[in-house]
Amino acid sequence: YGASGVQIGAALGVNQPRRRNGIAFNGNDGILIDHGTSDSILGNDIFSNTRLGINLLNGGNNNQLPPTLTSASISDSTGATTVSGSITATPNTKYQVELFASTASTTGNGQFFLGFVNVTTNASGVGQFQASGLVNPDPTNADSITATATDPTGSTSEFSAATAATHVA
Repeated sequence: YGASGVQIGAALGVNQPRRRNGIAFNGNDGILIDHGTSDSILGNDIFSNTRLGINLLNGGNNNQLPPTLTSASISDSTGATTVSGSITATPNTKYQVELFASTASTTGNGQFFLGFVNVTTNASGVGQFQASGLVNPDPTNADSITATATDPTGSTSEFSAATAATHVA
């Protein structure tokens, strides 16, 4: 309750080994942030939790908003995934948007971590993005895409609403 500055998973970068956690099968939320701030949830596979994969309560992580996804496609043969969307947040600020595929069209979880894209908001606080070349480890079973946003202080949002992925041959 109220812990701040916690990091679950690891920030990812070029030539950096992937250190992730599988957070699944909890009878409630996968991760609950109640009052805390600057709590980073990066590079994890979060799925099959009874409630939300990430739940922010009582101003947790300053109520960082998740991105809005507008389209997603997955190649059934190669797993190549492309996602488009936007983030509305603090103007002129860089955010890390992480993208996930799931086998169930449910909001609140991200079963397979696909990768991330850095997005900088404009003077109005809006940042558009398109991430392509993401590799989906289970392309024929994944049918939805979700995302999180992490601000420069490390505060990660809840998962976005799930967007149905279009499958292409």
